[in-house]
Amino acid sequence: MDKAWQYNEQYILQSDSLNKEKISQNFADQETRYQTRQKEERIGSLGKENQLQVLQLQAASRTRWFLILGLVALGTIALLMYFIYRNKEKLNRLLNNKNEQLGILNAQLAQANETKATLFGIIGHDLRAPAGKIVQLLQLQKDNPEMLSAEARARHEVRLKTASENVLETMEDLLLWSKSQMQHFTPQLTGTAMYPLVQKEIDFMQDAAADKEMIITNEIARDFVQHTDENFVAVIIRNLLQNAVKYGEHGTPIAITAIGDTLSITNTASLADTTQLNDRLARQDINSKNAGLGLQISRDLATAIHAGISFAGENSGSLTASLSWQS
Repeated sequence: MDKAWQYNEQYILQSDSLNKEKISQNFADQETRYQTRQKEERIGSLGKENQLQVLQLQAASRTRWFLILGLVALGTIALLMYFIYRNKEKLNRLLNNKNEQLGILNAQLAQANETKATLFGIIGHDLRAPAGKIVQLLQLQKDNPEMLSAEARARHEVRLKTASENVLETMEDLLLWSKSQMQHFTPQLTGTAMYPLVQKEIDFMQDAAADKEMIITNEIARDFVQHTDENFVAVIIRNLLQNAVKYGEHGTPIAITAIGDTLSITNTASLADTTQLNDRLARQDINSKNAGLGLQISRDLATAIHAGISFAGENSGSLTASLSWQS
């Protein structure tokens, strides 16, 4: 019994020992499985984190490339806009230059047209009276040839020849001068002897003065020289002298003098109104009937050579037209 009890106790001890080992082994297995599961879960979590980081890196890379592409696109657009602006600015400058050149050309064209109109006005005005005189002489010779004696016919032919030569010479002078002034009036200021210039215009008007029994005297000193333009002065004197003959009283003298920088033409014209004449000189509109085309042309030419025209009268009926140069 004792042995049986002993064996039983040994059996119980061995059973407990085996049970403990089994329990320990079971606990160990569970611990291992738990740790393994924890490791697997941690590995899975790390894998997900790695995947998330990879996705974030990929997204950041894509964003960076988009930013780079955007910056490149913006830079390209800015560069294109800069070149477009420069080209536009260049075209605007070119257009402005062309517009300025066009404006200059238009101004030159307007000035040239005005100059040509003035030149035609000068030619027409200066040649109208002598040409009319030639027509009058020819008409007289044609209509009443029997009224002229041989001596009168000879004088008539001489007057006709002289008038024709004067017109031709004056026309040639005007045309030559006009050729040099087609673009604009540019006076050529040189030392000009006034006596021969005035005498030439007196010869031109001699026939018209003879019809009114007027005597024109040139009282200018032969050594009198004025720094001016010969052609401009010739047109001015011609017009003033034509007016003196046209509006002067029959049989009265006309005297041309020069004192200092003033050249004067004096005649008798008791009906002349000096205030009205000076007002007409100041007017800008042209009316050949009332204001006098030749008078206004003379004023413009006088201004170009730094001179002025004025009229003065006396109670005796004398009228003086003065051409005065600025000192």
